[in-house]
Amino acid sequence: MEIPENGDHRSEPIRADRIEIAQALPESGNAEARGFRAEGDSALEADDLDKAATTYQAAIGADGDNIRAHHNLGVVYYRLDEWASARKCFERCKELAPEEADLSFKVGLCYLKDEQSSEAQKAFETTLEQNQDHLSARFQLALLYARTTSGARDRGRAVQALQDILSAADKGVPCPNLDRVCFLLGSFLDDHSENRLEAISIYRKGLEVNPLFAQGHNNLGVLLMEEGQNLQALGAFKIALHLEPDYTLPYRNLAHLLFDHMSPVQMEHEYNNIIEEFGGQAATVLARLSLE
Repeated sequence: MEIPENGDHRSEPIRADRIEIAQALPESGNAEARGFRAEGDSALEADDLDKAATTYQAAIGADGDNIRAHHNLGVVYYRLDEWASARKCFERCKELAPEEADLSFKVGLCYLKDEQSSEAQKAFETTLEQNQDHLSARFQLALLYARTTSGARDRGRAVQALQDILSAADKGVPCPNLDRVCFLLGSFLDDHSENRLEAISIYRKGLEVNPLFAQGHNNLGVLLMEEGQNLQALGAFKIALHLEPDYTLPYRNLAHLLFDHMSPVQMEHEYNNIIEEFGGQAATVLARLSLE
């Protein structure tokens, strides 16, 4: 089965690599610096990045230790894809507030965007040393492990990191990308029959969060079919096709289910159901099923 990516584009999940304007960092004691920083925030919220950068720089000129101005200038550079400049801003923030684990995480994101994976990994590990419940850092580490080609060791590290995230989420730790965690973990587990039931449970958990992700429904359907739960598998494949009519794999898997796991009478019944459920799209669906 394929490894799911970010989730269906229509569900608008929270991005794991987005950096927002700082609200909780300490404010400058310099009134002029505070004024420039506030003006910069307004410009940034209006997506006027040039004005935001200019006013944040003015705020820093008035108070070189203005951590909120440094941070939000980093946000500007980050949105401009100027990763090295953004990283320097967050590193300066880290000097001013070394106890803030989230600053190390943002440094790591900049390294990641700049394709410096080893440095990014170090930054995310530093984040977790300061805050074990920083699930976004743990997720980024899992993605890094998943992308490596060194074999079972990194695959195991990725699985463990993802399982740790789910354990923390079950205990109430906020996890803004729970669907992505579930779909990625499910894709690691579903290749091994001994993990099939766990993978089914994890895919279902992800689909509760993001029910519009066609790949998740397709992969769940394959697992259900392998478990002999044909009717539930049938429903999963149909949902995937409703969500993405041009998605090839559900047609292939549904054809396999119909032709290899059902009697001619059951097939006829399901073909009639498809005609009823898909309406004007039924002819296209049946044609593609026949081709598969």
